[in-house]
Amino acid sequence: MSKQLASLLNFLLCVWQGEQGQGLTEYVLLVFFIAVALMVSVGAVGFALQGTYGTIVAAIP
Repeated sequence: MSKQLASLLNFLLCVWQGEQGQGLTEYVLLVFFIAVALMVSVGAVGFALQGTYGTIVAAIP
């Protein structure tokens, strides 16, 4: 995981230094929307798992 994080930070630094103005704004918006999509999907999976585990626990006497 740390390699992926380092790679992402390296990419963002390259973008920050190489692009100015509109290009940088587009990358920031892209990263923001990806982060929002990940948070929503993780939340949905969490609720699904909670229901599944609740069913399993209820079945155990």
